[in-house]
Amino acid sequence: MVSTPLCDELFTQSCIKTNRKPDTPQIQSSVIVASAKETVSPQIISIQPETQSTPIPTPHVTDPGQQIANLDSDKIFNLINQHRVSLGLAPFELENSVCELAQVRSTELAGELANGTVHSGLYNRNLPYWIWENAKVGSGEEETVAWWLASSLHHQSIVGDYKYSCVKCSGSNCSQLFTSFLPK
Repeated sequence: MVSTPLCDELFTQSCIKTNRKPDTPQIQSSVIVASAKETVSPQIISIQPETQSTPIPTPHVTDPGQQIANLDSDKIFNLINQHRVSLGLAPFELENSVCELAQVRSTELAGELANGTVHSGLYNRNLPYWIWENAKVGSGEEETVAWWLASSLHHQSIVGDYKYSCVKCSGSNCSQLFTSFLPK
């Protein structure tokens, strides 16, 4: 037994000195429980190392020949314009800078979807004009358009009063941007 100032301060408590080596797991230990009023006799407790192994998840390895095909951006754009024309609205016009940004955005979407920050890459650009985005991980061109049309928020952009739009897809990640270049 070793007495230390802290042990003495706790009235009747004594501390135990062990000769345990640093990397040796401690299996048994004497414990003295003390209070200001009474001391309890040392008790031996056993600590058993965990013997149950935790399974390590095996990542699913995709066959390199099983790459996700790029969705056809032009087909999606044409389906959107067909919908607008069916409602008596003017079709969107393509604009080079909007298409370039939509292409960049389609590659950024996977990371944003994974960390819950969808659209942040667009809005963090602080563009000087108003711009909106529909984003989708699509399973097909028609399915992507149908999903956007079924969502009131996405549908509002599709039927909105914008002059320019462009759809670009990277794999199955699609971005459609809408703007008339109105200053903020």
